Amino acid sequence: MIYEFALLELGSFGTNVYIRKDITAKPTRQSFLNELDLLDDEGSIQINIFNKRFYQIKGYLELYEVPFEEVFVIATGIYRDANNRDAIINSIEAHGINQIFVIDEYQELELSFKSFLKGIKNKRSYDVLQCFDIGGGSIEYGHYRDDNLYYKDGVSYGVFYGVKTLLFIPSEKHQVQLEDAFKRMELIIAHEIGKFSRYLEFANENFFGKSIIAGSTAKTIKAYYSKNDYISKEDLDAYIKKQKSKILSNYQNIRHLKRLFDKNQNNTVRLIKATVGGLILKALLELFDISNFEVNPYSLLDGVADDIEDSK
Repeated sequence: MIYEFALLELGSFGTNVYIRKDITAKPTRQSFLNELDLLDDEGSIQINIFNKRFYQIKGYLELYEVPFEEVFVIATGIYRDANNRDAIINSIEAHGINQIFVIDEYQELELSFKSFLKGIKNKRSYDVLQCFDIGGGSIEYGHYRDDNLYYKDGVSYGVFYGVKTLLFIPSEKHQVQLEDAFKRMELIIAHEIGKFSRYLEFANENFFGKSIIAGSTAKTIKAYYSKNDYISKEDLDAYIKKQKSKILSNYQNIRHLKRLFDKNQNNTVRLIKATVGGLILKALLELFDISNFEVNPYSLLDGVADDIEDSK
């Protein structure tokens, strides 16, 4: 049987494309990176920047001959929270794509976790799990018992906002040093992650299982420690130290770093995202006193694809 559909995840850092042509073959995946100034200071998506990138995505779909009526758009992160969200939806519909779903942060967490449970079925048995999903625009927490979501919480802060903080330049004449920018960003991360303190009493009384981390940051760190089933806090500290050292030694100042990021230079973008995401993850581990964690290798799109394939 042929399954022909495409998923577009509009996320804070970019659009992830998932194309399924045949159930027997691996899906085709591609990512289109957002420009950092896609979201303006008023909390709106800049339509002209969005449309320019969406034309590229549309061309990619046409290359694979995916019928537009079989394209599903999942809006998350900054798209979910944008002041002009309806204008973005109208812009996508103007391209002939009408199946557009704006999902909240908890739906996002549940979809990615659903794929995780499917992937580990008949391999390992978990009674209690706590899962953190570190995204670009938000971080979610889920407490699972017997594969059911028992408790959830989240904050509207993620890697995208951390990167924007790191690369912030107050004025054209202002020269921001890298060490100062990191200190400022880490203070903000500590403040935002500190909002999860409201959950600590519940966690201390109810949690006695495994910690699962979802999101691209965790996958990047997992790839670095590919032979490890679990990643320790010490592993994470060593990873962050190495990535941060690369930034401090290879870039002159924040202006230099931002210029290369804005040009979408892959090495620079990956390095910054991994470092900022690692610092956010470190803050979570310290707050919840987590000594090691397992990485969810599956994504939100895997969960959505499972649902579509089950309905075919």
